[in-house]
Amino acid sequence: MPARRGWAGWPVAGVRVFIPVRLLCDTEEICRRIVSPERSGLFKSTSVEWIRGRLETEEVLDPHLASTLTLDITSMPSDEAADRILTHLANIASRPAKMPSTPRSAKRKQ
Repeated sequence: MPARRGWAGWPVAGVRVFIPVRLLCDTEEICRRIVSPERSGLFKSTSVEWIRGRLETEEVLDPHLASTLTLDITSMPSDEAADRILTHLANIASRPAKMPSTPRSAKRKQ
């Protein structure tokens, strides 16, 4: 029987892995990017005031997981960021799966 394939062709073994990707960017660069005409065509926010307010009051979540990838995309082209993300996913997918010691269904019954 052939191996099952998950999203984007990654082999899966019945184990789901959360793979957070954190994209960080300098405030001035985000403000420069947010006003691009392409964003408004996609119904995305183009408000510099809105993004500055969010950057002053919020931060990008860091779940502190071994599977987390953090990229500073301030001066990184989008195709390079995409390549790094795909490489990271491939590296995670190639690791041996670690099965939990207690099945979730058993934990729910306790």
